[in-house]
Amino acid sequence: MAPESTYNAQQFVQEAFGSANVSMGLIMPETILALTAAVLLIWDLLCLRSGPLPGRGRRNFSFVLISIIGIGIAYLFSRSALLGEGFGRTVIRDGLGVVFERIFLLSGLLCVLISKRFLDRHLVHQVEYYILVLLATAGMIVMGKAGDMITLFLGLELLSISLYVLTGLFRGEPFSVEASFKYFILGAFSTGFLVFGIAFLYGTFGTTNLLAIGEAFRADPELIYDPYLLFFGIALILTGLGFKVSLVPFHAWAPDVYQGAPTPISGLIATGSKIAGFAALIRILALALPLSYTVWSSAIWWLALLTMIVGNFMALTQDDLKRLLAYSSVAHGGYLMMGFLSQSAVGIQAVVFYALAYTLMTSGAFAVIVLAGRHDRERYTISDMNGLADASPTLAAAMAVFLFSLAGMPVTAGFMGKLFLFAGAVQAGYKGLAIIGILTSVVSFAYYLRIVVAMYMREADEPWRLEGATASGSLAVLIAVAGVLYFGCFPGGLWGRIASSLSEAAPYLMSVTMGLGGLGG
Repeated sequence: MAPESTYNAQQFVQEAFGSANVSMGLIMPETILALTAAVLLIWDLLCLRSGPLPGRGRRNFSFVLISIIGIGIAYLFSRSALLGEGFGRTVIRDGLGVVFERIFLLSGLLCVLISKRFLDRHLVHQVEYYILVLLATAGMIVMGKAGDMITLFLGLELLSISLYVLTGLFRGEPFSVEASFKYFILGAFSTGFLVFGIAFLYGTFGTTNLLAIGEAFRADPELIYDPYLLFFGIALILTGLGFKVSLVPFHAWAPDVYQGAPTPISGLIATGSKIAGFAALIRILALALPLSYTVWSSAIWWLALLTMIVGNFMALTQDDLKRLLAYSSVAHGGYLMMGFLSQSAVGIQAVVFYALAYTLMTSGAFAVIVLAGRHDRERYTISDMNGLADASPTLAAAMAVFLFSLAGMPVTAGFMGKLFLFAGAVQAGYKGLAIIGILTSVVSFAYYLRIVVAMYMREADEPWRLEGATASGSLAVLIAVAGVLYFGCFPGGLWGRIASSLSEAAPYLMSVTMGLGGLGG
């Protein structure tokens, strides 16, 4: 008996370590980011103890971070075939998770690239800034691969707390402190809604695991759950995540936070943080609760409608660039919500395609705002952009590309993304909502063109004194412009790659979409 017991124990250890190795492979990108943040934190503390690090050494942290994120992206492309579930099914790295990993790393990379010039103008101590950006990016990736609502909550808190601190990094600026305080208070309040929603779903199904909930639904679609617990759970989760992605009527925080936060962080909140919220919604609605479509479809319809209308019309009244882009971000959240209503793999493909396009064009717009500023004056109003085409034709042309893409001009990625979303809504029977989306896109041309007119058709109030773009900032703009134009002219390649990645989500996403036939409309 003793030899047999010894053999079983050894076998158990081998299987456990083998499973642990596989699980660690599933979370390697966020692990690299978190460990790098920890190393930088310890290094900074040691440097402070031995004496202040020279300013040049602190500024070079940006290049270290760019390298680390670049390594993470390279790892993703080399190990994209490593799919599966781990840590007790709390993490699932399927094709959808891989796509979102790349989007989040791209968002973090663009944020770091445009941060150097901004931080050189405003901050002396930069290490903590980059540490928090790394942790925020890691939180986004955790949310994109969450297989359990507890995992999703942990990723959300890692992301949110990092952004709260980053928003208030300029402690001497009243707008920054106010924005951080509002963001923290309202963010904590919305997190409470999310936690209560998770509790209601746990009371309904007896588990917080998204895979287990989805399997229970698919195994017996006629199984009667408490409809009130299910309804309130979904309503509370939509409220909590609706704040994170700034859906109307949970959007009031966005303009103040975007205005008060450091400009690169405004871009990160508008892109990575928003897309992480939509990734969480996809995990919950399309993975766990697709067969409860009748419970949440009406709420999604109204949220999409109100968000598109309010976001676009409020942007018409703005003169501050960052507040204008904040309401623009609200409006684009409404377009993304339409993807959930199509209830098919095509709808999710459209959401993912538009998420990547939106990340490129919005990050690029914030990058131009950063590069157009100077030591004594930032360019935060539309009138401040007067005459930019004369001072820097390249920056003005790049900004025009981003604005036209946000508006939905043909041959840009924004146009193709909206086309896919509207087509999915029409196919699902929501023609009225698609028409409203098209009309609000037409409205958006009015406020985007105001910036283009200021850059090309108005004279500057005072002579421009551009400091010259940094190599990293120029690279960020180049990446964004190239992506917007390439995916706008040749969308088929990206669309096919997204479809291929989603097919690799089996048995997760495919098993869900197979059960969606006849539910749309």
